[in-house]
Amino acid sequence: MTVLTSSLSALWTTVLYLSRSVYAMGRDGVLPAPLGRLDARSEPFWALAGVALLATLCELVTGFSPSANAQLTLVLNGSSLFLGLLFAFSALACVRRFLNDRSAALAGVALPLAGAALLLGVLGLAVATESPLLRWYAGAGLVAGLIFASWRGGAPASAG
Repeated sequence: MTVLTSSLSALWTTVLYLSRSVYAMGRDGVLPAPLGRLDARSEPFWALAGVALLATLCELVTGFSPSANAQLTLVLNGSSLFLGLLFAFSALACVRRFLNDRSAALAGVALPLAGAALLLGVLGLAVATESPLLRWYAGAGLVAGLIFASWRGGAPASAG
């Protein structure tokens, strides 16, 4: 029961930070606009609902795992990989933003680029030592993310 509760907690913690990312992408026109709207309480209801639904489906899939411990490990390692990629790509976005600003050569380009490179290296080593299932999930997620980024990467930002 403890392992299942920990697994559930890890997935629901993901809802908090992921829903804010989904909200920002909806607000900026990268995802559908309803995901970027706030409700009467100033909460991103549709982003929260969408991410919560996805997390719930992921939690239901855990029932097919050979053991609770195996699923907890998969959920925690997958969440860690996602967070690591989020941080690495955020650093790369910083590099892209400040690439032509000479005054930000160190703080806006060199340091974030070094951090992203090191983090991507650590993540690559971590994935290489993981189970084949996590490597498959990581590869499928990376391919899906690259397809999405190439499709929506040039989407114009909405005003506001």
